[in-house]
Amino acid sequence: RAQSHAWSQLGNVAFLNRNAAHAQQCLTEALDLVEANDPRKGRLLFALGLVRRELGDLDSVHDLLLQGLPLARHRGDLATVAVIMSNLAEVETGKDNQEGALAWSERALQFVHQHMESDSGASLVWAQFCLQACKVGRFERASQERQRWFARFGPPKHPSSVIVSR
Repeated sequence: RAQSHAWSQLGNVAFLNRNAAHAQQCLTEALDLVEANDPRKGRLLFALGLVRRELGDLDSVHDLLLQGLPLARHRGDLATVAVIMSNLAEVETGKDNQEGALAWSERALQFVHQHMESDSGASLVWAQFCLQACKVGRFERASQERQRWFARFGPPKHPSSVIVSR
């Protein structure tokens, strides 16, 4: 367990230092050392997915995120579930599948509304949905969701979401 944690931390540091290839090696090593039921496996798959996205391997990212999603759900890691769904939307955007991106954004947003009691950074999920809805011309839907979000959570708390809230 300590070895996988060390490899994971090395991978995170490598990624922060913009060395995605080394991060991929470290996170793969960490994944090889964790048991199938280890609660950290979902987050490791998510982290490796982010690294692979940086490397441009969108198909692999999609698969890794889909593997991590049920693990995060099982663990009750609600924020990670929402972020994984949101990242699946970004993968679809990268594949130029705007409708697929909107579908994942909507799933992430509905998950937040159903399972989260506070913004807790979830405003990024909301902002992504609104931007995606606007990309495909669903301005009314984005406006409705803005009203729904404000009624439930108030103005978004994450700086990146503030622009969308106006």
